[in-house]
Amino acid sequence: MAASPKPAPYGANKSASPSGPGSAVNRHPSGLIAPESTAKGRAMLKHWEEIKGCQLCPLGKTRIKFVYGMGRADTSLVFIGEAPGQQEDQTGLPFVGASGKMLDSILGSLGMSRDSYFIVNVLKCRPPDNRNPLPDEIEKCAPHLEKQMEMLAPKYVVALGTFAAQSILKTIKPIGQLRGRWHQMPAFEVLPVYHPSAACRSGANKKVLEDDLALLKKRLDGDKAKSPA
Repeated sequence: MAASPKPAPYGANKSASPSGPGSAVNRHPSGLIAPESTAKGRAMLKHWEEIKGCQLCPLGKTRIKFVYGMGRADTSLVFIGEAPGQQEDQTGLPFVGASGKMLDSILGSLGMSRDSYFIVNVLKCRPPDNRNPLPDEIEKCAPHLEKQMEMLAPKYVVALGTFAAQSILKTIKPIGQLRGRWHQMPAFEVLPVYHPSAACRSGANKKVLEDDLALLKKRLDGDKAKSPA
C-alpha cells in the first residue's frame, strides 16, 4: 500500500473523515467512531485496550502502530483486508494509503461512505516491506479478528483479497475462484473481491472490483427496500 502525502486527516479525534472533505467524526485513537456511545463500541474499546500491546508474533517488535480497525461498531457491514501497509503503520488506521483511496472512490460512486461500515485487517501489524502475511502470523492474530467479528456480529462481510477471503472462508481456493458471488457462513454472508491494490495496478482489475462491489450495493439496497418505512 503506497504512502499518501497527507496522512494528517486520518490521524486524530474529530478529524476529517475518509468519507469526504469537510466531514468530521469523533474518531477514537483505536479507530472506533464514538465508541462510548454504544454497548458494542464500549466492548470493542475494552478489547482494543487489552490487545493493543500484542506481542504474540515478531511483528509486534517491528510495527510502529497497532492497527485495530476503523469505523462504527454498530454496523451490519464489515470489510476485511490482509495487513497494514506503511501509511497504516504510521497512522494506526487501516486503508488510508492508495488502496484505501481506491476503495473509498469506488464505494463513493455507489453512494457509500467509509464511516457507514467497519474495516479491519487479518493482521493488526505491518509485515516488513509489505510482504505477504505468513501462516504463523495469521494463526497468532486470528483470535483478535475472531473476537472482533463476534462483537460486531455483522450481517455481511466483504473480504478484500486472497488472504482475507481464505482466512474468513477457511479455504485455500484463490480469489479468482471465490469472487463474483456471495458465500454463506454460519453467522454472516461473505463477498470475496479483489484487493483494492490490484485495482490500483490494473484498469481491468478495477472494473472487476467495481462490478463485485455493485453486488454489495444491490444486496444493501434490497434490504432497505424490505425495511418498514
